[in-house]
Amino acid sequence: MLNPIPISIPEGPKSDCITKEVQDLLLDDAIEQVLPNHYSKRVFYSNVFTVPKPGTNLHRPVLDLKRLNTYINNQSFKMEGIKNLPSMVKQGYYMVKLDIKKAYLHVLVDPQYRDLFRFVWKGSHYRWKTMPFGLSTAPRIFTMLLRPVLRMLRDINVSVIAYLDDLLIVGSTKEECLSNLKKTMDLLVKLGFKLNLEKSVLEPTQSITFLGLQIDSVSMKLLVPKEKKKSVIKEIRNFLKLDCCSPRKLAGLKGKLIALKDAVIPFRLYTRRTNNFHSQCLTLANGDWDQSFPIPQDVKSEISHWLIVLNQWNGKEISLFPSYDYVLTTDASESGAGATLKKGNKVIKTWSFQWSTTQSNMSSNRREMLALLMAYQALCRKLNSCKLKIQTDNTTTLSYINRQGGQIQDLSVLFEQLWKQCLKKKVNLIGEHIPGFFNVKADHLSRLSEMNHKSSTRVIKSYNWQLKKEVFNRIQLQFGQIQMDLFASHLNHQTTNYSTIRMNTLHLDWSQWKQCLAFPPPILLPSILEKMNSSSSKKVSIILIFPIWRSATWYPMIQAQVPRHHRHMFPQVLGTFQEVLTKQSVESIPIQIQQRWKLGIIQLSNLM
Repeated sequence: MLNPIPISIPEGPKSDCITKEVQDLLLDDAIEQVLPNHYSKRVFYSNVFTVPKPGTNLHRPVLDLKRLNTYINNQSFKMEGIKNLPSMVKQGYYMVKLDIKKAYLHVLVDPQYRDLFRFVWKGSHYRWKTMPFGLSTAPRIFTMLLRPVLRMLRDINVSVIAYLDDLLIVGSTKEECLSNLKKTMDLLVKLGFKLNLEKSVLEPTQSITFLGLQIDSVSMKLLVPKEKKKSVIKEIRNFLKLDCCSPRKLAGLKGKLIALKDAVIPFRLYTRRTNNFHSQCLTLANGDWDQSFPIPQDVKSEISHWLIVLNQWNGKEISLFPSYDYVLTTDASESGAGATLKKGNKVIKTWSFQWSTTQSNMSSNRREMLALLMAYQALCRKLNSCKLKIQTDNTTTLSYINRQGGQIQDLSVLFEQLWKQCLKKKVNLIGEHIPGFFNVKADHLSRLSEMNHKSSTRVIKSYNWQLKKEVFNRIQLQFGQIQMDLFASHLNHQTTNYSTIRMNTLHLDWSQWKQCLAFPPPILLPSILEKMNSSSSKKVSIILIFPIWRSATWYPMIQAQVPRHHRHMFPQVLGTFQEVLTKQSVESIPIQIQQRWKLGIIQLSNLM
């Protein structure tokens, strides 16, 4: 039996709010009063305290389960959210939002474990009958609870994203959106979920706030709402008045900035020093979150940039394939550097440079980053208010572009110089990998004395699931001859012609082959469907193989490709993993899953 040190909360607003919450929880049958000395072998008491409710003078009571959580084994899991928007929301779509009321209270705790969730308030002992807030495994448990519900909805072609108790429901028209809303509400109510209609948005709209950010399907942008922007700016100005701060205070500001990361383009660029300072403070304080430290000037300078950033760079494009105006392709070698600038398919400028002896002796990563910086200065100085795609065959450079910096100080300094030049002219950078053997023009311009094949022979770790030969032959008997195996590798390709993920398969012209096979990593399925839907001038035909994961966000997108009068036959089952795939390619997957998971198959064409 473990007893915490009681926290003394004097009479007043904080005490009153806990008393009211205890009464409400009793009415909801979420907690029950118990006798102090009547418990099972396992018993654990936690304290109750209050935290301020954002934007109000009220307080929210919280059960402090920090100590109990140290005894719990947490498992990793995936949550849906903002990252799923590009595969779900298209231009002009309508959206509604549903909120599940007191979501965790829908989950009952097994009676034999309820004594682990005890607390004392005003001399009375209580224990939770339902899952309490603050339990470290609660998000995973509720997410897994909703999975079968989402699977049922997606089986009937309802487009929905669920993040814990928040559900975003999408439709291409108002009528479809309302229909999807009705289906979702009917199912949730039937299953016993209570809905918070006051917090829900039930009228279809093309601009909605979801998970703290504004989704605009007309402009296809993700934005920081006006009220939230005002609140963050106020917090920043208050912070800049301080000379010292504690890790707890800094964590509060960091949390508010992190919440904006999906809507503010240079987010990572202006949080790196703050993150490093926060880590240093915690190390020096030995975990004491309330010890105060002087705020370095470079941290204040970084945070002050947010006052400009929130106004100039509020809004990220919602797209699987971000649009761009220009393409800058660069390359560097031991002898020099080269680059081309394209608008559309036309090369409008070229640049080359020969390294000095000192530059030639730099590391390849540093040369690539320096080449990019110099190429931008030489070719892109006159660009303003545009989107610039940067193609490179160096994975470190690509990472520094898309992550807006990194751990190596020298490279970060070079990259910050590049980004600051771009931000001044409102140029947005988009990084893309180009295989070395496709980077012919920039290679030539870099004046290589010897071809360095390292960049083109590196292997990206990906799925190596391989179809059994008899299964592939069966597919050809049903659908006809296949000329190209997309998203394959040298280990698992089925045809003589094949392309790998590293070869930018998504950017190849698939219409040059009469019929292709696509058995991609599941994460690429939304991008493949987007490409099929956007290819209209030439016929593209693919045989798509996919895991039958009905709870996946991309599942209704595949189902939508099937004509309505044939949807009762969807999906066509190819077989279980064990039946369809070679033993070597799935040996890392537990045998029970091999026998349970199934693969589906569908023939897709853009001109049906």
